[in-house]
Amino acid sequence: MARRLIAFSFAFAGFAGCAGSAEDGGDATDDGGASTSTASTGAPTTGSDPTTSTSTSTTGDGTSTGMAESTGVADSSGGSDSSGGCPPGTEGCPCDAAACGAGLRCVDDTCEAVTCRADDNEPNEDEASATDLGQISDLDIDGGTVVGSLHSEDDVDWYVYLGDDDPVSNVDPARSIQASGGVRLCKFFECEAGLAQTDFECPLGSDYALANARPGCCSVAGDVALPDLDCEGVAEDNATVYIRVDQPDAVCVTYELDYHY
Repeated sequence: MARRLIAFSFAFAGFAGCAGSAEDGGDATDDGGASTSTASTGAPTTGSDPTTSTSTSTTGDGTSTGMAESTGVADSSGGSDSSGGCPPGTEGCPCDAAACGAGLRCVDDTCEAVTCRADDNEPNEDEASATDLGQISDLDIDGGTVVGSLHSEDDVDWYVYLGDDDPVSNVDPARSIQASGGVRLCKFFECEAGLAQTDFECPLGSDYALANARPGCCSVAGDVALPDLDCEGVAEDNATVYIRVDQPDAVCVTYELDYHY
């Protein structure tokens, strides 16, 4: 009887041990198969930035590593800068349709600075500062030559002389000019007896003009020769004569002016 009780006790103890093992194993299975989830906060999501892209790399154990971000903004600083070129029409650069800026001229399709000869008659920009050529008679052997230059399109040169009428000669004031470029030549008269007595006709190829009420003639043809100047009401046709050179067609124009009364 005692053997049976001992055997029964061992059998019961083994059964209890097996039951406990089974329960532990079940717990392990539950733990191994458990999964977790992240709750949503309900916060609104914003749209993705079209200029930003992200990438995620996955390691062999299924976990994600850090995120690489690209802004997608192009760097424009690496492009070529066209402003570093040579602007046409400026000094040392190609001519701009055969033209150059102020103070420059086109030579072999390159703009070069103009070196203009100094004008010893300056300043003579108006009648008040006109270069005085003195007094000359109406003898054809009398008169003179003056050399000058115009340095810009606005430059003007004025000259003045007193014409003395010799009773045995004819007053036929003449001007001629030779220049390195196109210029306009004008002359204006005022008889010693007054403007009202100053009478003449402009020659063919010239235009009538006024300068401070003094009548005169202008021409771009290179010369202005009056056939006659008449100071009405007096025996001698003495007059003050003003000469003006202007409107150059180039940056620097040098000229040689001949004149006589």
